[in-house]
Amino acid sequence: MGLTPGAEFTVVRVAPLGDPVEIRVRGADLSLRSDEASALMVERIDAPATLEPENAVTIAIVGNPNCGKTTLFNGLTGAHQRVGNWGGVTVEKKVGAFDFAGRSYRVVDLPGIYSLDAHDEASSVDESIARDYILSGEADIVINIIDASNLEHGLYLTTQLLEMAAPVAVVLNVMDDLDEREARIDAEAVRRRLDRPVAAVVVTRRKQLDGLEAEIERWVRERTPSSFSLDYPPAIENAIAELAREIGATQSSGLDPRWLALRLLEGDGFAASKVAPQIRETQARLVEKIESETQSDPDTLIADARYRFAHGLAEEALAARPATRVTASDLIDRLALNRFLGIPIFLAVMYCLFWFTIALGRAFRPFFVMMSETFFVEGPRYLLGEIGSPKWLTAIQADGLGNGLLQVVTFIPIIGFLYLFVSMLEESGYMSRANFVMDRLMKSLGLPGNAFIPMVVGFGCNVPAIMATRTMERPRDRIVAVLMSPFMSCGGRLAVYTVFAAAFFPLHGQLVVFGIYLLGILFAMLTSLLMKFSLLPEERSLHVLTLPSYHWPKLRNVLINSWIRLKMFLFKVGRYIIPLVFLVKILSAWGTDGSFDRRPIEQSMLAAGGRAITPILAPMGVTQDNWPATVALLTGVLHKVVIVSTLSSIYLEQAQHAPSVSPERPQETPVAARAAATNVSPPEAKAIEAETPSPESRSAEPPKREAEREGALDEAEAKARITALWRGAASAQAFAAAVAEAKWSLARGDRRDLVLIDPQGDAHPLVGSVEGVGAKDIRKRMARFDSKVLPSVDVAQEKARTAIAEERARAAAERAAAVPPAPAHAAEPKHEATEHAPPVATEQAHERHRRQSAAPSGAGAHQTSPVAGKGFDLRERLYRAAMTVPRNLVALVGIGEPVRLHGAAAGLAPALATRFDGKVGALAYLVLLLCYPCIATTAATARETSRRWTGFMVFWTLSLGYGAAVLFYQIGTFVSHPSSSAAWIIGVLAYFVLLGAGSFYVGPHPKTVPSNAHVEV
Repeated sequence: MGLTPGAEFTVVRVAPLGDPVEIRVRGADLSLRSDEASALMVERIDAPATLEPENAVTIAIVGNPNCGKTTLFNGLTGAHQRVGNWGGVTVEKKVGAFDFAGRSYRVVDLPGIYSLDAHDEASSVDESIARDYILSGEADIVINIIDASNLEHGLYLTTQLLEMAAPVAVVLNVMDDLDEREARIDAEAVRRRLDRPVAAVVVTRRKQLDGLEAEIERWVRERTPSSFSLDYPPAIENAIAELAREIGATQSSGLDPRWLALRLLEGDGFAASKVAPQIRETQARLVEKIESETQSDPDTLIADARYRFAHGLAEEALAARPATRVTASDLIDRLALNRFLGIPIFLAVMYCLFWFTIALGRAFRPFFVMMSETFFVEGPRYLLGEIGSPKWLTAIQADGLGNGLLQVVTFIPIIGFLYLFVSMLEESGYMSRANFVMDRLMKSLGLPGNAFIPMVVGFGCNVPAIMATRTMERPRDRIVAVLMSPFMSCGGRLAVYTVFAAAFFPLHGQLVVFGIYLLGILFAMLTSLLMKFSLLPEERSLHVLTLPSYHWPKLRNVLINSWIRLKMFLFKVGRYIIPLVFLVKILSAWGTDGSFDRRPIEQSMLAAGGRAITPILAPMGVTQDNWPATVALLTGVLHKVVIVSTLSSIYLEQAQHAPSVSPERPQETPVAARAAATNVSPPEAKAIEAETPSPESRSAEPPKREAEREGALDEAEAKARITALWRGAASAQAFAAAVAEAKWSLARGDRRDLVLIDPQGDAHPLVGSVEGVGAKDIRKRMARFDSKVLPSVDVAQEKARTAIAEERARAAAERAAAVPPAPAHAAEPKHEATEHAPPVATEQAHERHRRQSAAPSGAGAHQTSPVAGKGFDLRERLYRAAMTVPRNLVALVGIGEPVRLHGAAAGLAPALATRFDGKVGALAYLVLLLCYPCIATTAATARETSRRWTGFMVFWTLSLGYGAAVLFYQIGTFVSHPSSSAAWIIGVLAYFVLLGAGSFYVGPHPKTVPSNAHVEV
């Protein structure tokens, strides 16, 4: 990267934490750790500082990072891209295509590299991939893109490409950055000195790219191998000549003998593997001779000659360089990289990233949910019902495939906006600054600063984060970074976090989600420290980073990058969610007796498996009644997003089969059930609203007291039922869940004591209603139940009575019309989910549409469109979905109310609030969710490391997640059971101490490898 003997550089600034330092060398801004810089012998200079069809043509694009390579690739190919992996490794491979002048062109985006030096094949994967691909001859032409403003810096790679005798063409990217450095470059001088085709363009401008396509077409027609030869010192030239003669006489690999000889003198292992042993002996003799004659090693002499050539060419081509001035990037960096403001600005940027992701995702989410529900669930259900399809086919299509697709589409807004803002940060150039700011922190963890980049990428998905570790040089650093990656909260986890935040922390959800993200970073740091002092001691290495100028993010590039990432995410998630929906359906319908008869889910194989494992999670607050939470963790191994769909499906199934308390008592109406569910829901589930009749309809109803007393419970019967509910529940949340299943509801009474509201709307104080249990014991058990989330007694009674009145009025209207009894649309439970709870369509909707389509229309019936008259108004559904976007966007600035989701995640927020042990239990569950990896992450780890390290990763993440969750829950509930909590706390801490001591004993002792005074990157 230009750090060769005699190179002049300028110290620009010091990072906020005191290390590293930013230097400017050969026109490029780099970061260098101070202790590594101290190993270099420097001389102070007192001078002013300067700040695919069959016959398609294959094009390879290669260049330095941050030179515009990806921008050129996106500009040429647009969205016609596919992403895979290079053979044998998991480094991302992008391939695109475009057509021009009746010909098809296939474009391969090679990894960003600074040079082709790959002395260690295991640690220089990107360089090896680029070298091997170019040598393979698969590319008809190799386009080397160079940042024209950093011409000298980029020409080093160019000289290496030309010496490979490859068909190279050069594109000089005139960067239109914030510094307005549209360099006046003499492209003809570059073409003349390199003797290769050269074009100078601004790759962000569409018109210039159109002209470049014509140039590429001409280059392909006139392509020839490069004959470029650099003048090296006589000692090097003599050695090259001698080696080339021997190579030409003994080897038949098809590689250029001069290039092989040059690479042998540079100590390249790949070149050594291509020649005979006697040639390697000659190489060792010549290297020793050069060192004795020149007092320098051949590698340094060769690199110095290349940089002298690059410097001379840059001076000639950029003769009209602008005078030294403070650029816009420098002004921004004075704040963004300030010693005191750098870290707060970085944290603020990360917080804004997640805040906008959640806020905008919430605004667009109803549109995606309603549209997908229309086309994937309700539409197919209606059409299949019209043609008389069997119920099993409807269940497979709508409940299975339809709900699976709906679940995938549900996460498009959140994940899409996450990738959108990450792409904007990458395009702007701030990501490199974030690396600079965090380098000293990463160094304290035993890692180079660029280890921070995979951590940031992991916020989108852990799999590409693990792939990103391939850019790190040392295998030890890559392994540690891979072990840290699972703790980065990916987009799938974010979806689960938002659901729980809406259920338990409606007012401060963003802060809770942000805190979980920080906890994951803390766990990753703990992992790195454990490796640093035990199994993988730190090895010092030189870390150099390019700091590009700031750019205005180009909308086209941002959208293309976001779309490619989102598409990969959706396809990866979809392959797990859709089969999982079928699996959950089968296991929930498969009874423990082996039959598939319709039965409550509690009697299914799914429930049996969940109950068997649930006791393991009891120390972290998951009770036996909340076995769906255990099942969700198991299905989350496929992908974390499916945790929400699993919880929604099982809780919904439980609600549909919830029995009443007394078998002889008629089951309450759906409206009453909705009122009960609404009463037990916290304010964050306020989207679940019961529809109330107008004042005119109320006046026509019979007197309330007379209607309410029909079927009312006397005091003794009420106490007996409340006592049965109390004794059948082992915890506060289990009691609340039992109350909801019995179609009762909880309300907040005086002094925050709990009051039960029966289905008829009568109030029964909990204290005094449980036979044989005193007030002190009742209050002790319910102490952790937050009564502030409950409605008052008056509100709860009013909702229950209103629901009863609605149902009676509906029944009277049905009898008058002499139609079969069927719940009207307004009286059906209109389950509404929170902003983040993904809906799951139910079979009730199908029955409603079937009955509506079969019911005769009277003379006075309300006339609607033909489709609406049959129970499915497509036009109305599309209109309602489209109108949610502007309403929610306006609501973001405080104007109006946002559109609440409707659908079938029947009371997911209330179910979470009643089944988990309050906020402490929910957070403990999220801590475990944060840590354990999914299958894709595990597979990527196995591919990038080894089976041994993969097994350790799974063991460590599960141990840390489970132990931290148990600690969090036991500390949070210590007052309720001090003895057992103390035992669990001591046991978990002792386990971690033994684990750390064992790791230190097994691993080698930390050692320090001294830095080399001369390092080339």
